[in-house]
Amino acid sequence: MTIYRTQDSFFDWSALVLFLLTILLSIVIGLTYYPLFVCLTPSLRFVHSTIGLGYSTLWLGLTSLRIQIYVKCYKQSEWMLTGTLIAMYIPQVVCLLYLALRFLYMLATDIKHTFHAYRNGHTGCIELAVLDKAKNDRLANAKQIQHVRMLFLKPDNSTSPGQFINKLLDTIQLSYKKERPFRYSRRVVVTFTVALLCLYQVTVSVFGVGTYEIISLAEFVDNLEFKNSSVLFEFKDEFYDVLTVSFYVSLILATLLSGISIFQIMVSYRRNMMALYRGDFSVIPNEAYHQSAITVMIDNLHYPGYQIAYLFWGYLIHIDVFFIACVLIAYLVVLPILGKVPLGFLQPFLTLVSTTAIRLLINIVQKFISKRWLLHDHDVLNTETGKNDKVLSLKNRDTYHNMAYFMFFYYILIALIRCLMRIVKAVVLGVILFGRIDRSGLMHGFETWDTGYMAYVSFLQMELVHCHPVLVVFCDQLLKRSSAGTVQVPMHNTNNLPNHTRSRTTSKEELLTSSSVGHYGTSCNVTASIDIPKYNRRIHNRWLKVYTLLRNPSLVHC
Repeated sequence: MTIYRTQDSFFDWSALVLFLLTILLSIVIGLTYYPLFVCLTPSLRFVHSTIGLGYSTLWLGLTSLRIQIYVKCYKQSEWMLTGTLIAMYIPQVVCLLYLALRFLYMLATDIKHTFHAYRNGHTGCIELAVLDKAKNDRLANAKQIQHVRMLFLKPDNSTSPGQFINKLLDTIQLSYKKERPFRYSRRVVVTFTVALLCLYQVTVSVFGVGTYEIISLAEFVDNLEFKNSSVLFEFKDEFYDVLTVSFYVSLILATLLSGISIFQIMVSYRRNMMALYRGDFSVIPNEAYHQSAITVMIDNLHYPGYQIAYLFWGYLIHIDVFFIACVLIAYLVVLPILGKVPLGFLQPFLTLVSTTAIRLLINIVQKFISKRWLLHDHDVLNTETGKNDKVLSLKNRDTYHNMAYFMFFYYILIALIRCLMRIVKAVVLGVILFGRIDRSGLMHGFETWDTGYMAYVSFLQMELVHCHPVLVVFCDQLLKRSSAGTVQVPMHNTNNLPNHTRSRTTSKEELLTSSSVGHYGTSCNVTASIDIPKYNRRIHNRWLKVYTLLRNPSLVHC
């Protein structure tokens, strides 16, 4: 590697070249699969489905050929590494097979629609594409329409028993029930599908490489001669067993934790979006909410890549931390109890248990004294827990001041040790929640320093602006009703209106009833399509705007 040097400084080109190669590699990967991306959103279904079918079939054949090469070399190379490579290509084969079948289905349906169109007198691919788009393309989906309809219903605030079970089922189902008006956007689904596939491939690779290294370590330890070291000879079996068990336990725990984190992020995303739909912007930090549109746009583009990268590094950190913890637990707790190692290894654990027990005993005594002598004997209902609690009112001030005096010196000495637990807790939470960028790893007021969290927040804002159900359904209705310059006006009775135009003297109450109940309510009987003059249409729209703001005060403060 070339290094440019002067008398006072030097510049190493290796880091810059590696960064440029990373950018080039990402461009190459993107261009490799870009035809599949384009063909999934076709404007000309016949052409794009044909190209997509051929391209996906080509990649499927190349991937199968590569797997066949690995299978032929199965007996000549290390079996664990070869099996790992084959297992890592399974998701790619499944995805390519799914794409090939999807493009084949698109091609078959397009040929079928083409024959039907020719029978009806339509000719030309462009005309057929326009007809197909006009027939199937709609701005709002069923879940968004359901969300808007539920806004006109009385909310059900009743709580059912078994909240823990309901939360668990809620996490598993991810709100894809029919009665829940929420659907994840395609970008979210694609991001977390790729995250699950990456988790599978990383788990398989770590399992294969780790198992291969353990087998190699066992062969290396068996070939060693412990003539002059009886201690190593005595503990070599225990050491090998500890490493093996620790590795597999850490692998299982890290995989489960990463998988649960992915689903928890999806649940958190749904809750945040539902809060934003209601006008609750507390999920977005104040500094992030007042960022410029350019900054939000740039950070929003970072989110999918950031999420997968954070989950990847979180998985590796989980394995390392769990592995070290398992080894420490084995040598400091399990093996001393089983008598495999001297009892001196158990001393730190016994010290921790004894000091913790004494501290808990002191806390119990403090609670008893506070309940018996310091607080008044008046109970009130705690609305949050539903249980009776003591009123925060002193009964014996002398006892309180005496306890505060002696506890002052006691907690100075205790806090010298307890303050270290703050660091330990921060490290533990940081390790466990490392992959969850839906939560900031920094304290309140410093969230903008967390680039991953800011990418997630910007992604929420972008999703809110472009996927809000009320906005999408409103635009869908405008597009649907703007044809031929007419406006669809729902009414209870067509006899109350003229046949050609709406009169300028129509009462506001009648307009309010026709516009609020007819479209979403169940009491609307007749819907008439009439031509409204431009002046009256402006008054009609302004009145609907005033009515909407009066019924939704939160929109005024947005």
